[in-house]
Amino acid sequence: PQKIDQRLGGDMPRGLIDFSNQHRNSAYNMEYTLSHREIWNSCKIRLHEEERQFQDFANTSYYSPVSYLPQAFSLFVLKKLSNSVGVLYYGSRVFTFLVWLFCMFFVIKTLPVYKWLFTLLILLPMHPYVTNSFSADTVTNILSFLFISIVLKHVFESEKIKLGDLLLLFTIA
Repeated sequence: PQKIDQRLGGDMPRGLIDFSNQHRNSAYNMEYTLSHREIWNSCKIRLHEEERQFQDFANTSYYSPVSYLPQAFSLFVLKKLSNSVGVLYYGSRVFTFLVWLFCMFFVIKTLPVYKWLFTLLILLPMHPYVTNSFSADTVTNILSFLFISIVLKHVFESEKIKLGDLLLLFTIA
């Protein structure tokens, strides 16, 4: 992030700001609903990368960039295919969900015990909700579940932990 006038943020394409301004009330209004027409109209907003404006994002600027790898990768690929902010946003959410789904499948497959307990934890309503956003918590949750599943696998199945296993756990941590 850049620090300008005691605010953390960065120069963002105008299209991203226009897209987020359409839904600014959703964070404060519990009665807010999103219609199909609003989604369709948001897909018509272009990125306009050449027109940039400073935007605050102080709460996300403290996270490691690793926390946004699935989102960043999907945006990189989708930007080659479309200039629509809506397509980038919803496409990235779908891709991030698929990454999470694959990783959670791997977690459950790896676990030697407590598979149903972890399935319950994975499917608690807040977990899929956070996963379907641009939150850094998605990758944090993925790495946490992977770490726990690999540790439990070694505790219950492995006779001896190898250097490669320790390096994998260290990398995940």
